[in-house]
Amino acid sequence: MAKGNLNRKPWMAQVWDSLTGYYIKPNANGSINVNTSVPTPPGKTKVNAGETAPVTKGGGTETYAYTIPNGQTFTLQSFEFGGFIPADANDPMNARARLYYRPNGAGNTSGQVLISTIYLQHISMFRIDFSEETYVGDGTRVLEIDVLNYTKVNSEFDYRIRGYY
Repeated sequence: MAKGNLNRKPWMAQVWDSLTGYYIKPNANGSINVNTSVPTPPGKTKVNAGETAPVTKGGGTETYAYTIPNGQTFTLQSFEFGGFIPADANDPMNARARLYYRPNGAGNTSGQVLISTIYLQHISMFRIDFSEETYVGDGTRVLEIDVLNYTKVNSEFDYRIRGYY
């Protein structure tokens, strides 16, 4: 005799997504919700700014600054942070990335505004989506990402912002 709930519909089961590390639970009609970035509007310039770089273990830092073009209104759509540590490191991912608006240029903390922070702990990638987050450029104003690696081994990180002007 079979065990379990034989009346359960197969699309009601949770499915493990190995890319995100989360369970996906289908809706009652069998569909699933998908979160995607908003596309760049026609006539706008798409921005995918950031880098992939190694960051030294135990407190190493790295920064990246995107200068908002003079006279342009930059619309921030997402902030992404991901990392990789060697499989034989026996140490979980443990890092932080902060996104700042710095009106007085890269590295100048005077007047800065913290937009968002992402922590990676046992997760290898995270994205925050924004709506209606805009910044006007003057050739000096930047969106700057700073990364801190708490992991016990040197690690590789990818950090970027996406948007348009």
